[in-house]
Amino acid sequence: NYSYLVGRELNPNRFVRRLPPQQGALAFDFHPAGRFWLRASAVFSGRQERLSGGDLTDERIGAARRRRDIVDFFAGSSVRRYLAAGADNRLGTLDDIFLPTGETVASIRDRVLPIGATINGVTVTDDSTRAPLYPDTKGFAVFHLGGGLRLRDNVTLTFSLRNLLDRNYRIHGSGIDEPCINGFVGLRYSF
Repeated sequence: NYSYLVGRELNPNRFVRRLPPQQGALAFDFHPAGRFWLRASAVFSGRQERLSGGDLTDERIGAARRRRDIVDFFAGSSVRRYLAAGADNRLGTLDDIFLPTGETVASIRDRVLPIGATINGVTVTDDSTRAPLYPDTKGFAVFHLGGGLRLRDNVTLTFSLRNLLDRNYRIHGSGIDEPCINGFVGLRYSF
């Protein structure tokens, strides 16, 4: 299968939100006589650079962030165990030290989104300026191999090896980077 969508809002004239890139899949099944089968498949997606303003700020697509968002992230409980109090001896301030890198929260904020810098087409003017982390979604092609064996009329053993070329890829709009080569084995019992 293959799909390609085009869409624009008319007033104002701009790309529609969440417009997927061109994408498709191809599969070959091999079913010899008997209880065994194999499937080789490919999934691909083109680059999507037709993003709306809403897509650029969506955490799953463009992931725009502000200097203030970086500070808020380090104030959250998920990273607190990696922080040490800075010179003021209080957690939750700009001089907190991020232990894995030894940087202060302020220095990380200034390194990632420095005032005056242009990041992905946006000039950072203050702590509220949103700059997208991803100005587009990259294209990809991945290959999978799977199959199965019917052990009895009601028992089937299946397997799959996925992402055989070990590519890091993200399905547009998912916000999730897919893992490296991975696989599974399953047993299905029907009654």
